[in-house]
Amino acid sequence: MKGGRLVAVLLLLAGAAGAQPQGKRNAVSHKPFALASSGVVVQYERYLAERWSALAGLGARRAAREDFRSVTLSFVSEGRFWLSLRDWASDYRGMAGPYLSVAADAARTSVTYVPTDRDVGAAWRIQESLRFGNRFVIWNLQEITPAASLDVIHDFDEQGRLAPGTRTTLGLDFTVGWVF
Repeated sequence: MKGGRLVAVLLLLAGAAGAQPQGKRNAVSHKPFALASSGVVVQYERYLAERWSALAGLGARRAAREDFRSVTLSFVSEGRFWLSLRDWASDYRGMAGPYLSVAADAARTSVTYVPTDRDVGAAWRIQESLRFGNRFVIWNLQEITPAASLDVIHDFDEQGRLAPGTRTTLGLDFTVGWVF
C-alpha cells in the first residue's frame, strides 16, 4: 500500500514539474548586505511547477578579531509560491511579483583561539521562516527581491556546554541577481 502511495506522489510531482511556465525558469542571486559583514551568500532558484519554485544556496562568513577567528558556513533553502507570476512594475511574466515562502536555514560557526590554534568550540543555528516578498525584474534579466519574514531561530552548542535557545523575531531580506 505504501508503495502505491509513493508511486502516486511521484507521478503527481512529475506531472506538476512538466508544467511550462511563462518567462525564465532559473535565477541566481546573492545577498549584498552579507558583504558588509565579511560574508557571502549565493543561491540558485528553479521554477518547478505552476506557481512553485525551490531555492537552495550556500554561504560563508568570517568574523572575530584580535586573538580569535570564527568561520560560519551556512545552507539556505526555500520553497516559494508565486501569487501572480507577474512583476507589476515592469510587466515581466514568470518568477516575478509577490510571493509567499517557507524557508529553513542551517549555519555552523566555529571559533579558534589564534595564538595557540586551539579550537574553542562550535555552535549551530537553525532558522525557520515564513516570508512575504516581491521580485522586481529589470531589463528582462536583473532581479531585485526584498522580503519580510517571521523567523523562529534555534541556537545550540555542539558540545552541549551551553543551554540551547529559541527565539522568534521579524526579519528583512534582500537579494540581487539574474533570471535566465
